[in-house]
Amino acid sequence: MPLGAARFALQGGVTETEVEFLVIAGGAGGGSDLGGGGGAGGYRTSYGTGNISGAASPVLSNIVFELGTDYTVYVGGAGGGGSSSGWTRGGNGGTSSITHKDGTTSTTGGGGGGSFGNPNGASGGSGGGCRGSYTVGSGTANEGTNGGNPRGGDNGNGGGGAYTAGGSGGGLAMSSSITGSAVSRAGGGGGGGGYDGPPTGGWWRRRFWQRRFWFCKLWIWRRWRCSMFKCRSWRKWRSHY
Repeated sequence: MPLGAARFALQGGVTETEVEFLVIAGGAGGGSDLGGGGGAGGYRTSYGTGNISGAASPVLSNIVFELGTDYTVYVGGAGGGGSSSGWTRGGNGGTSSITHKDGTTSTTGGGGGGSFGNPNGASGGSGGGCRGSYTVGSGTANEGTNGGNPRGGDNGNGGGGAYTAGGSGGGLAMSSSITGSAVSRAGGGGGGGGYDGPPTGGWWRRRFWQRRFWFCKLWIWRRWRCSMFKCRSWRKWRSHY
């Protein structure tokens, strides 16, 4: 279901008009339990020049609206985060679209991030990050990028952004000045932390030596107790005989 929808029509003496647009789909949710970040919603625009549409692709042609015709705009909602009770993957985002004279221009919702129980990232406008070294989600051509490249351990990888693919963090957003000033939109979600094995920093060494110290104290105390018991037993035996 779309997050919102609107209908509008041209009025007055205008028969048709050409419109610049920017359409972004809903971003995805991140996965639970060592999960990957959600991918950004698909990104398409006709505003500006050069390779500034989704995944650094060329801008599209403007769309045309005609007088007396109703047009609908759908705004895709965001995907929900994964549930820790079921170790589920994040939900995909919703599709956004604009109808116009020549049809419909739409973008694909972002792909959900992988989780402990479902470790692969989902595909979408931009792909979701996976858990550990599993499979990343793929982005849609000319809309977004792939989820993050796998990193070691059980760490979560970042979701893809509209401009660059994810890594340990989310992929970069795409900048547009369609509203009058430059704004970055559709960045990927960052990956969750995980377990890479025992730490090697100073605090781990301190903990190790603390435990050895207390173990030695316990061993000495037990040896002392045992020696005292033997001493008392020897005295009782000598006094008896």
